[in-house]
Amino acid sequence: MSSLLDIVEITAGAHLPAEHYGARAQTLGRLLAQDIPVPKGFAISTAAVRKLALGEPVDLSPLADIFAPGRLWSIRRAPQRREWGGPRALLNLGMTDANRAHLADTLGQTAAADQYCRFIRTYSLKVARLDEDDLEELVEAEFTTKGLCHSHLAEKLLEFYADETGEPFPQ
Repeated sequence: MSSLLDIVEITAGAHLPAEHYGARAQTLGRLLAQDIPVPKGFAISTAAVRKLALGEPVDLSPLADIFAPGRLWSIRRAPQRREWGGPRALLNLGMTDANRAHLADTLGQTAAADQYCRFIRTYSLKVARLDEDDLEELVEAEFTTKGLCHSHLAEKLLEFYADETGEPFPQ
């Protein structure tokens, strides 16, 4: 039985073998060991990713703090085989209407709405696999030609997502 955890915080002293957590996690641990600052992160083992993909339970308790209200997080892949083909990164996960409001308090309305628009677009393309041309036509029509209003664009993107998928944007 392996003593390696499914999820481990990436620190300077963490044991992060590339064959278990991926080369990116191992590299980040090495950078931290050299006192090079990197954002706080966690490594998820390839076995845990496989379990998640199959719908099997994985203990996510080490990640509990990152799911706090107002927090955003990112997932970056480090597959053992590059032909995996999934998205390279998913940024600003946790972005919801509620978190947009929280970010507006700290970043301002325009910056928060811009981040929300970017997230909706990325999720729509990379996860929901919606048509990129249709999405870009909407952005051009609603944002570029009608004025630079991120809040209005966010509402139109949410409507587009719901129309295309038949369900509201995940919150």
